[in-house]
Amino acid sequence: TPGNETVRAETVRAETVRAEAVRAEAVRAQTVRTGGRRVPRDDTIFLTGYARLPSGITASRLSDVVGVGLEVEPGTGRIVEAECTLATALAREFFRRLVVGRSLETDFQAMVKTIERRYHGSAQKALITALKTVLDKYQSRRDG
Repeated sequence: TPGNETVRAETVRAETVRAEAVRAEAVRAQTVRTGGRRVPRDDTIFLTGYARLPSGITASRLSDVVGVGLEVEPGTGRIVEAECTLATALAREFFRRLVVGRSLETDFQAMVKTIERRYHGSAQKALITALKTVLDKYQSRRDG
């Protein structure tokens, strides 16, 4: 009957939309958005750097060092994701926003200047030192 056909057509349409959403989510999970395009996650590398924290700050009660981890596109040096071991979630997210989207290849000095200008926590120098370690590892891998 015509009513059943309409219900079947709507059901098929809804299932198609759901299947497309599931496929899109699978692509998002396996890729990372960078520079207006998606890069497969298997095409990125993970680099870390550590630096000693000054004594007497909150984070130094948890650990003697700050760690920085960056997920990077190896060909461009573009940072697609970042984490650090600062004590508060706000500080970790703020650091992330300062570096994600920048390139180790072309933006490193600008990144350092941005951190010096905008991050006024006690771990500022340790973060910059840890980032320099990451840069050294990146350049060693690139040139290696």
